[in-house]
Amino acid sequence: MIQQMAETRNNQIRALVERGKTLQAIELALQTVEEFQLGEETRSEWSLIKSRLEELKKRDRLGIISHSEMTTSQNLITYSVLQMATQLQKELDKEQRLNRILFLAANPMDTPPLQLKEEYARLEEYFKRKDVKLGIVPEWSIAPDQLIHIILEHRPRIIHFSGHGIAGRNQLKPEGSRVLMEREERSGGGIVMCDASGRQKIVKPEAIEKLFKQFAEHFGLEVVVLNACHTATQAKAINKHVDYVIGMNAAIQDDDAIAFSSTFYAALARKDNVPMAFELALLQLELNDSSGSLIPELYIKE
Repeated sequence: MIQQMAETRNNQIRALVERGKTLQAIELALQTVEEFQLGEETRSEWSLIKSRLEELKKRDRLGIISHSEMTTSQNLITYSVLQMATQLQKELDKEQRLNRILFLAANPMDTPPLQLKEEYARLEEYFKRKDVKLGIVPEWSIAPDQLIHIILEHRPRIIHFSGHGIAGRNQLKPEGSRVLMEREERSGGGIVMCDASGRQKIVKPEAIEKLFKQFAEHFGLEVVVLNACHTATQAKAINKHVDYVIGMNAAIQDDDAIAFSSTFYAALARKDNVPMAFELALLQLELNDSSGSLIPELYIKE
């Protein structure tokens, strides 16, 4: 929703300039700056160009400026407004990235079906509201060989993974939960993605940790949510590099996973405070009378 609004607004500004309605274009730009809270410096620049244009029109009405001088000055202001509109689009793009959630989903064909489409639909419906600044981008049937390219393309502030986690042989696998059993003894479990044929591919926790470390250090990744069973240990390791990481300390039911994530992001969109949003998401599970309220864990980087 944020991306669509930003692109539409920028196109409207340029269209007004092309139709000779430069003052209306500037006023729309100022409205955009306020709506997206782009900062005092940007607001001041647009306010200044508006004052210059209004002063020019005043001098023209009073007849104290020649026609040629008026035309030259208007052309210079028009050129400046178009240049500023380009910069405004860059700022809107940056704002969009900073408020983007990358929704990574994997439900391989040889694993029990999960309600991942339903989970995404819950989030998408909420983020369509005009007063919500968070946006969400889905990527389905994620494969390890696609992962880096996808994250590079979107460069999100928040990464959300929904799918299956791996449990050890001695851990419970409740029916309807987001967990698979290990086929053989191994350390650390992992999350399940898709291979080239659409079947399950377990991704080593060490590789995921290194991946998120790079994106936290170089691309501004701040929050990771692993909405899959038995991911708490992996979340704790990722938290050495990422400010806020959420994982599950046991098997979580599909319905609980959806209730948790939808409440978490609804709260985060209203007030950008991860610990507060996490507590409200836990409270939602309690209100639902679910034992799942004891499963999500939040790790905060020191």
